[in-house]
Amino acid sequence: MTRTHTPGPWKIAKRTIPGQFVTYTHIVAAHDDHIALVGPCEIDANSHLIAAAPELLSALEGILNFERGKFDCPWDIHLETICSAIAKARWI
Repeated sequence: MTRTHTPGPWKIAKRTIPGQFVTYTHIVAAHDDHIALVGPCEIDANSHLIAAAPELLSALEGILNFERGKFDCPWDIHLETICSAIAKARWI
């Protein structure tokens, strides 16, 4: 059985729950579809890593396909995808 995830891109949406002093970060997909709720501990780093998950998966699949001889695009395109996904995950 193949399992699928909510397609990316995912983005970060900070929201304060009414009546609380804590801001929570929601990871959302298109049309504000809820992906995850990140609490206040290490909120920024975890939020960016989770939001970058679809791009990181795509980059890894591109490397794997390239190594298996499936040259769907030039290596430099894969390298750009990899660098972009890492930058998003690290909040650069």
